[in-house]
Amino acid sequence: MIGVSGPIATLASVAVTAVIVGVLSMRGVSGTARGATAAALAVVMLIVSGTLPDRLSSRGTIASETGGIAWLPFERAEIARRISTGEVVFVDVTADWCLTCKANKALVLDRDPVVTALGRPGVAAMQADWTRPDEAISRYLEGFDRFGIPFNVVYGPGATEGIVLPELLTADAVMDALHRARTREFSRTE
Repeated sequence: MIGVSGPIATLASVAVTAVIVGVLSMRGVSGTARGATAAALAVVMLIVSGTLPDRLSSRGTIASETGGIAWLPFERAEIARRISTGEVVFVDVTADWCLTCKANKALVLDRDPVVTALGRPGVAAMQADWTRPDEAISRYLEGFDRFGIPFNVVYGPGATEGIVLPELLTADAVMDALHRARTREFSRTE
């Protein structure tokens, strides 16, 4: 699948967007100067983000294409089957057009300790790709009263209803949910 942008380009775009917002909110500078500076930064962002590599190469900080997460395709019925065998299931609802999803991937999912934890035996990483409309994924989200992404849930013998993670993931939140799902019952509203 061809992505909209790689994780590095996404992070650069987010950083430049923050700078643009800062420039536009500056007081004491004429509106013309603010607008011209913001426009110039936007052009630079478009040019540079298209030339940035998709992966970092520095000592495995971000997983390589071959060493990353082995995502299973989303199948709702498969979640219950895997839980019944004692597995923990991490569900990632994502899309190529979702910049927050890409940031979560670059900053949390493709980094240790999360990438290692999702690759361990007894843990299944399942990805629901919502790049194009998909009725099954829409119904899944509606089951949690959600209508947008990113959306991540961890299931397991100790969390058969799922542990809903925050939209902006942290390694601590993911690791804690993986541990809790393996050990004891939690409600999905926690």
